[in-house]
Amino acid sequence: MQFICDCIYVNRIVAQVKTDSLTGSLRGQVFESISKEPIAGVLVYLLDVEKKANPTTLSTTVTDEKGRFNISIRSIQSPSPHQFELRFSRIGYKMLVMPLGSIPETDLRVSLQTADIQYEEMQVQSERILGSGLSTQSSEVLKLEELDRHRGQTFGEMISEVTGVTILQTGPSISKPVIRGLHSQRIVIMNDGIRQEGQQWGAEHAPEIDPFAAGRIEVLKGGRSVEYGADAIGGVIRVEPKPFETQHGLSGEVRVNSFSNNLQGALSAEISGDFKMFGFSNDDLRWRFQASIRQAGNSETPDYIIRNSGFRETDVAVFFGNIANDQTLAWRFHYSRFMTELGIYRGAHIGNLTDLQRAIERGSIFDSSATFTYDIISPRQEISHDRASIAFSIPSLIGNWELSTGAQLNIRKEFDAFTFGGISGTIPALKMQLFTATSDAKLTQLPDQNFFGSWLKNTIGRLGVSTVFQMNVRGESRQRLIPDFISFTIGLFVTEEIQLSESSTINFGGRFDYRIQEAAVFNRSSRISTDVTRDFQAATFSLGYKQKVWESFYLSGNIASAWRPPSINELYSDGVHHGTAIYERGNPTLLVEQSNSIEFGAEIESSDVKIEISTYYNRFSNFIFQEPTGIVLTLRGAFPATAYSQSDAAIYGAEFSLRAQLNTWASLESKVAIVRGDNLTRNEPLILIPSDRASVSLHFDLPDVWGLSENFIQLGIEGVRRQNRIPAPLISQENITQSSLSEADYRELMIRLTESPAGYALLNFEMGTKIKFDGKNFFTLSLSVQNLTNQRYREYLSRFRYYIDNPGRNFVLRAQIPFGSSS
Repeated sequence: MQFICDCIYVNRIVAQVKTDSLTGSLRGQVFESISKEPIAGVLVYLLDVEKKANPTTLSTTVTDEKGRFNISIRSIQSPSPHQFELRFSRIGYKMLVMPLGSIPETDLRVSLQTADIQYEEMQVQSERILGSGLSTQSSEVLKLEELDRHRGQTFGEMISEVTGVTILQTGPSISKPVIRGLHSQRIVIMNDGIRQEGQQWGAEHAPEIDPFAAGRIEVLKGGRSVEYGADAIGGVIRVEPKPFETQHGLSGEVRVNSFSNNLQGALSAEISGDFKMFGFSNDDLRWRFQASIRQAGNSETPDYIIRNSGFRETDVAVFFGNIANDQTLAWRFHYSRFMTELGIYRGAHIGNLTDLQRAIERGSIFDSSATFTYDIISPRQEISHDRASIAFSIPSLIGNWELSTGAQLNIRKEFDAFTFGGISGTIPALKMQLFTATSDAKLTQLPDQNFFGSWLKNTIGRLGVSTVFQMNVRGESRQRLIPDFISFTIGLFVTEEIQLSESSTINFGGRFDYRIQEAAVFNRSSRISTDVTRDFQAATFSLGYKQKVWESFYLSGNIASAWRPPSINELYSDGVHHGTAIYERGNPTLLVEQSNSIEFGAEIESSDVKIEISTYYNRFSNFIFQEPTGIVLTLRGAFPATAYSQSDAAIYGAEFSLRAQLNTWASLESKVAIVRGDNLTRNEPLILIPSDRASVSLHFDLPDVWGLSENFIQLGIEGVRRQNRIPAPLISQENITQSSLSEADYRELMIRLTESPAGYALLNFEMGTKIKFDGKNFFTLSLSVQNLTNQRYREYLSRFRYYIDNPGRNFVLRAQIPFGSSS
């Protein structure tokens, strides 16, 4: 490959170039040479090439979603014009090399060409693989423009755009991501560098993250326990806020969304600037403030309105810090508050066993007289989540240090559907307060600073330690579900990425975690709590390999071993979980869950086509799962009962994605995801494994007319196959006797609790445009229609699939209005 500079023009440079020294920083922006679109994720290297056979990397950085970069120059003495080079590299593009002495004293504007010619220079390709963030495991990024097209939906619904990701639903307003059949404690969400901890063990406990706040979301599929800890046995979701603006002055944007199905309105606004306006002299300090509000009423299926399915949400966030710079101290402080009130479908809370049997057998709403309203009544949830964190990036002679620490307080209140003495509206049935403190330290060594010394130069190493402290306290409430507990986890890890040849890379890593937890377990018979202490410890490892077979064609493979200790709710829960309308029982005898996985992937990427295929097999020992066990009749009604159990299991599947540019104005995208789960101990399928699904969409760019630019229309269809791999219901004579139903009725009821709804297909449509105003800014407007044909359907992973359909047709209008200096 050859480095080609298509065009360079200059705006401004901060570097102080002197005759005898060079220091400061260098800023610029990278664009695609033809479309002039900014390119995110471009690696920018500053190299000392005085020894051409042995160049030294002085600093690196990566362009943000707008293609911008800021790279430091660290006190270079007596620079010669050709001793130092800037290199720009990204997969799919030709690398660009610029001698530092040729750069004018202003900002850079750089264009990269797609990698369709002069690809034979393998030295460039090898650098592109090494350290470029290419993983031997499957991952997918939702960039800012993709996120903007789904603003206003729940966080889980946004993530479900990724191949292999589905959602676990509890009514229309609650959804949480499922990656390759795994969710909750098996998925780690990293929000701005620290773990998001919000009692995610509950099926209806969705991530407390403002869907308007993310600037970039990356989904890392498969076990990532080496770097992210034991809970990342199923994958990691990394949520990153937008980077600070590099320009000075005030800027921001306003987003407005409107949804027809539940008459949801959403408004989000952000404003950012520098500190010079407050009299500070530091040129790099920045701030940003963001606020969002959403309110929705009852959702509507094609046939009826779902009673008590609305929600209200208010979020605020503030950021302080300096512009990221790899060779000088960079830091960012982030505080956010998330508050929501959610209605829970009232028909799922049923007073007696006979009514529950009839509701499930009827398969329709218990109350067909519901009308639209924004009012939220019990059963309902109130959740607040406060989060504060600070992160530092510190350069040193041995590498770059990343230090972060954060604190979170999650307060969850769940209100019962039924009142006792008229106090239901003020005192929650359940109140849980979870405090979490996290700290992480990571050292990343560049190729010339690796752990192996000078004899193995092409390596990038990472060494880190992380700690998590948690304390959960039951607040003023009338019931118990999980006990109060304290836990502490510490983990140490090391990873290495080594370039074996000009076309192959290998990475490996290991980690050791130790967790101790103490719980005050309540005995319902004796009414006494007993402290129970358990500790867990184990090691994890991973080994991956990626090979360039020929131009734009890569093969990869990865094997990993991971583990997960049983969580508090899996061990000790005992009571009605009002959010899911299910009686949950823990199992204190649960053992550590162990996973051994293998994954293969193939990737083809050219200027017009990108194809990704991955297959995986994950073998579990002591896999922990929740299964229906019968019906429990309590003072608050009759509820389906579940219990936690363990079996050896296997979860495996395949994913396919295709993105093709058909011509200059049309493109096609297709995704297929297949997941299988087997209970190897019982020789039957696992329960609640996502159905097979596929989607196809066609996107058409339209010519500019009447001052409207970047016009497009898109039509897509998503098909979901009926899940016919379901386990046989657990039926015991003891439960039949206790149920007060006949044996035939009880067996029929249990079958209904485990069966899957029919498959379905949904047709979706979207159109959008941009309108220029005030001479420089663009007003973005889009209209989409979800479930265009108003198809009646139920999703297997919906916890209320026994009672209600999923929402019907939904028109969504989105508007985005930027303002200020950086627009």
